[in-house]
Amino acid sequence: MRRINFIFFLLILLNGCSVVKNDFKTATVSSEISESELISDIRSRNLTNSSFYIEKAEFSFIEEGKSEKLIGSIKFEAPEKFLVSLKTRAGIEVVRALLTKDTLLINDRVNRVHYYGYPGAFERKYGVSIYLLPLFLGDFLDEKAEVIKDSTIKEGRAQLQKNVYGKQVLYEIDVQNKKVKVSTVLKGYSGQDIKIFFSKFLAQAGLLFPERIEISDQEKNVILDISIQKILLPWKGALNLIPGSDYKRVQLL
Repeated sequence: MRRINFIFFLLILLNGCSVVKNDFKTATVSSEISESELISDIRSRNLTNSSFYIEKAEFSFIEEGKSEKLIGSIKFEAPEKFLVSLKTRAGIEVVRALLTKDTLLINDRVNRVHYYGYPGAFERKYGVSIYLLPLFLGDFLDEKAEVIKDSTIKEGRAQLQKNVYGKQVLYEIDVQNKKVKVSTVLKGYSGQDIKIFFSKFLAQAGLLFPERIEISDQEKNVILDISIQKILLPWKGALNLIPGSDYKRVQLL
């Protein structure tokens, strides 16, 4: 059960991408940039604006001083379809999951169980909508967010806060690079604030994104550390998930 809870938690906190070459050139940004211009530019650099395939990422989940590591891959078919596979370090697949706007399918290969349901069941159980997944990829959601501290724009930083799919999200923005540096989901998992830190930004196909993501709770305890090692961008493909043969079927309510 602990492993399955770990898998569900990973599905909440999936994020980030890396490349082997940094071809991004930082543009000079005027200190007088308007709020609408800033938000438009940030959204134009969202990773989920197009399909991609993270071929390899290392997930380190930390709980009560113990660390558990899995190797994962993430396929994204724009605009909102995810296929996730997680394996042990020995290469044995533990779980495969398909998430769309109206479907949630999970093959638990360890216990030979096929879970099925709707995104709402996921939110009721874990308190976070699956529509927030791009947020944990370093994307900016909701173009109508309001700038809280105007002065920070002139200092190269901006803070924006908005209700996103039922959760209050606070963004800290690097104005020069037009990317989210820190996202805070207020009262996220288990009722605690969740902070997501993005670093080691790299670029590919005109997009800038983080190679390293660190997620911590309001006590500053690291919950999940993610290192992305290989990505295909852009990528084309169709996503589907076939229930395992003779798997027990369990509906997520």
